[in-house]
Amino acid sequence: MPYCVKCGQTVEEKDTFCGICGKKLPSFDEKGVNINKLKNIKNSRFFKPVLYGGSAVIVVVLLILLIWPALAGLRSKQAYIESLDATVVDLKLFEAGDFPPSVGFRNYDTRFSKSTSRYIYWELSLKHPRENNSKSFRVTVVYYYPNGSKMGEVQEWFMIDAGLSESTHSWGYGWSEPGHWSIGEHSVEIVVDEQVVARRSFEIY
Repeated sequence: MPYCVKCGQTVEEKDTFCGICGKKLPSFDEKGVNINKLKNIKNSRFFKPVLYGGSAVIVVVLLILLIWPALAGLRSKQAYIESLDATVVDLKLFEAGDFPPSVGFRNYDTRFSKSTSRYIYWELSLKHPRENNSKSFRVTVVYYYPNGSKMGEVQEWFMIDAGLSESTHSWGYGWSEPGHWSIGEHSVEIVVDEQVVARRSFEIY
């Protein structure tokens, strides 16, 4: 049963004004729904979301539930290097001169100033079983310009010492003097056994 929103008096659906306070009453349909309010909703720019929002939300949620495991798997998947029985843990970048600092003294970042950047070094962290013998492996490193074209390629041999379950390997590309890097987002790609095992972007500003 409708009622007056001003004084609370119960009114009939056919009433136009409240018999107690005289306030003009909204129009109601046979189910007691405020017709004026419904018209306002239909005329608003939010009407379609109100009507179809529920279905859209359900579809979006279902898609997220279906796709999320795959996305999470891609994000958490770590590259495996079969010849070394090793898993890539991380790829970090840092800037330095001709002689890079030791691991504990490196300042890792993905943004570097053109005015101060010389060599951009990469540091590849691996996890592997302890072995009685050392293992050597070759790494091909490719640096790319912001436009995606190849900037330069370096090949170096590295060693995993016997008895270690984790190891880090590093090398750099650049110049002894700063100011040569082009502005924009570059990238570096690490290749072992013709397989891209790590890739990271970095910005020169």
